Amino acid sequence: MSTTSLMLEVKRLRNFAYRLDLDEAKERTRGKYLNIFKQK
Repeated sequence: MSTTSLMLEVKRLRNFAYRLDLDEAKERTRGKYLNIFKQK
């Protein structure tokens, strides 16, 4: 794997992780508003 293709793969993975984090934050907020996560 060349350096350029490796850098592109790293960039792709970072973008994927960022989008996944945004989706998770949205789901956590939704769960909080639906009162799914009850505090003890």
